[in-house]
Amino acid sequence: MVFVAALLTYILTLSPDVVGHDGGEFQFVPYVLGIAHQTGYPLFTLLGNLWSQLPLGNVAYRMNLFSALFAALAVELQYRLAYGITGRRGPSLIAALALGTAPLFWKWSVQAGVRSSTLFLTTLTFYCAWQWQRHHKASKRGERLWFTLFAFSLGLGLAHHRTAAFALLGAPIFVLLVDAEMLRRWRWLLGAGAVFPMPFLTYLYLPLRAGIGAPFDQFHPNTLKGFMELVLAGGTASALLTAPLAQFLGRALLLGQELGAQLGWLGLVSLLPGAFWLWGKNRPLTVFFCVYVLLDILFVLRWNTDPGVLNIPYLMPVLAPLSLMSAMAVTLLVEAKWRPRLRGALVLGAMAFYLAPLIWGSLSTYGQMREMAVKPLDSFRQELSWGQRARRLSMMGFPDIEPNALLVAEWEQATVFWYLQLVERVNPGVGIVYPISEITPLLNAGENRPLYSAQATPLLAGQRLTNFGALIKILPLGETFQEPSQAAVNLRYGEELLLEGVTIWQAGSRRGAEADPAAQVVSLSLYWQAMGTPQRDYSVSVRIKDENGHLVAQEDSGNPVLGLYPTSRWPAGERVSDFYELSSPRTGSGRHRLEVIVYYQENGQFHNLPVYGPQSQYRGEVGSILTWQG
Repeated sequence: MVFVAALLTYILTLSPDVVGHDGGEFQFVPYVLGIAHQTGYPLFTLLGNLWSQLPLGNVAYRMNLFSALFAALAVELQYRLAYGITGRRGPSLIAALALGTAPLFWKWSVQAGVRSSTLFLTTLTFYCAWQWQRHHKASKRGERLWFTLFAFSLGLGLAHHRTAAFALLGAPIFVLLVDAEMLRRWRWLLGAGAVFPMPFLTYLYLPLRAGIGAPFDQFHPNTLKGFMELVLAGGTASALLTAPLAQFLGRALLLGQELGAQLGWLGLVSLLPGAFWLWGKNRPLTVFFCVYVLLDILFVLRWNTDPGVLNIPYLMPVLAPLSLMSAMAVTLLVEAKWRPRLRGALVLGAMAFYLAPLIWGSLSTYGQMREMAVKPLDSFRQELSWGQRARRLSMMGFPDIEPNALLVAEWEQATVFWYLQLVERVNPGVGIVYPISEITPLLNAGENRPLYSAQATPLLAGQRLTNFGALIKILPLGETFQEPSQAAVNLRYGEELLLEGVTIWQAGSRRGAEADPAAQVVSLSLYWQAMGTPQRDYSVSVRIKDENGHLVAQEDSGNPVLGLYPTSRWPAGERVSDFYELSSPRTGSGRHRLEVIVYYQENGQFHNLPVYGPQSQYRGEVGSILTWQG
């Protein structure tokens, strides 16, 4: 029941489509049998390839569901381990819920990636270790089998993710604390030594696949140098494991705050009494937990992402032992010599007091994810992990750009476009280049291929620019941008700017003249022409009003083209596409009106340009562009 409840929870909150960043990569790499970023993740790739063939939604959804499956299995094992240790359902449910509702764990349980499977293998290792210890104490049949499974689970974990090395370092201590005579059982050790490296055979996939030509391969591991760099990630580790010891105190305080956010402050406070209870009950397992947690925490503290920033995803594996030890504190109440009714009331109160902030925090995290999913894209397109934001970014313009174009992006956006190319076969000839800093050498080299950017960046300052859908196109000298609008407007703003037309971007890459009433975001392109050489930098305000004239959505841009192309730099006759997104005014039935205002600031005052119609008739200072039924 724990597994089913967890799986249903994650399915109900599952990210519905393609996502960005690492999650986006793990949506397409398994399906196309590509080669992922360091450390290659061949085990996940091969298992994911089998899973991705299931007829469940699109490939992106299937791989999101794959993460949910591993997460639910981890929660189930957490419950079984806690129940095996305590023999009590209350503390065991707390341990499972504390893990399953931790915001970081929940986030990575509803989108593709290796995080939830890493935590599953962590809990599997601890569970197999405890089962072997239990069988050893009772001298039961199956002791050798569980010892072998323990070794195999260690190998699986290490073949999957490098953080399993922390369990590998604690495992010998645990084994000797359980059985000091183990070193004499050479047959057992030989058997364990034989199964432990078996999962590493999956790494043969990397050079073999690279040798025959993987559709996605950034490291080329068919050479020894490429293989070692991919698998060991030595260069990356040496560059990032550099946080100075002088910063450890401040970073430790950040770590405490983050663990409090994941476990709840009561859960964090309960760690010490819970660990004390577990020490009295099972010292070898307590030592195993503590060694693993300590090494992982030191790794996180040492990983120097940015000053004052921790590499939080690497904390995920320790949530299993920490939440379990924290939940053990409830067992102290259960075992105390209270009157039965008083003891029951105290246990229920402790459970409610413990779980309430966890569940509330998780629901708050989920609410933030939902809220982010329906927010318009910002200029930098960094948060693409939920909803349809990644889908909108990738489908508005990208399918129609030149097949020989180059699109420069950050990793967050690049994985989205690779998914479209490799899985859905959308514009596969376009070259995807990252990071965004690569745009400078391309500009300096005078690249003659059409050049686009997936996000706003100051590196484009001084360039002729236009939007093409949601993308930014760099216009070479002498090239005139032409993109047909779906609705003619022909409103003149002052004497310098003509708004020629507008396009509303709809589902997929379709374009129209009306917004979809069911859409959560209105995406649109305005098409401007400079009637002369603008003497000022004009700002644009795009607004949606209901039939009563009430403002329901607004987006302002200091300069057109995501704030990057000031009008004072437009030559006479320049045509520019200008992209905006606004939250959809889902306020029921009725007509909604799209308005555009052009304004400038002078001496601390805002001034709107007058608007004139096609026959030069004065329309006031607000241009009414189009209306649609809400």
